[in-house]
Amino acid sequence: MAPLGSDKLDPNADLRTRQYTLDQEKKVVLTLGSTIEQGCAEAQFKLGIMYFKGQGVPQNDVWSLMWTYLSAENESSKVKAFTEVLKFALELRMSPAQVVEAKKLAREWKPKELVHCEWFPV
Repeated sequence: MAPLGSDKLDPNADLRTRQYTLDQEKKVVLTLGSTIEQGCAEAQFKLGIMYFKGQGVPQNDVWSLMWTYLSAENESSKVKAFTEVLKFALELRMSPAQVVEAKKLAREWKPKELVHCEWFPV
């Protein structure tokens, strides 16, 4: 019988946990993909948060701000107040050139078709 807490001695336990987390994050990105392409503000905001944290995607402030801008453009968005907070936090830590790039990317992005979508928990 293995001693209590022996999983802490297993050098692969942490790797397995991290791999499970990465697999779950990849599933979230894949699930959000088509919804994001259709212009769902809640899904766009979720992706912005993921880029902000580097969760399931590489950490990238420009892409985070771009998706946050796009999410904020949807007047019916349930995440409107959250987008303002995230935009403020990102703009504080970004250079003016990065903010300009994020705005440019947001202006150039076009949804395939607009759809009504459900709330995606952040």
